Amino acid sequence: MIKSVLIVGILLVSSLTLAQQDQTDLTEESLPVHCGSLEMVLDTAKNKFGEEPVVTWRDPRYGRWFVLTNESGSSVTLLVAIEGVADAVCIVSFGDEFLQAPPKATL
Repeated sequence: MIKSVLIVGILLVSSLTLAQQDQTDLTEESLPVHCGSLEMVLDTAKNKFGEEPVVTWRDPRYGRWFVLTNESGSSVTLLVAIEGVADAVCIVSFGDEFLQAPPKATL
């Protein structure tokens, strides 16, 4: 259930990002990220936090994105493998308090 909610949330964020690309008032910001080899980052996520990749997609601007989570869904990590950089991935975000939106009321 948590993985389904996570996947839907990621798809919603991706859709919103695409919708915002048409706006000219957006600014590009540099975010503090840490990068390393894909193998090392995935091994650390698995062995230290119990996280495994659950969703991936290719962004034509940057490269391949990965969402990792643990079995309970309480720990989530967002990675990007930069296009054109061999065996490197950057940790964009991680956290341990994943919150689900409450279910919508049915009519």
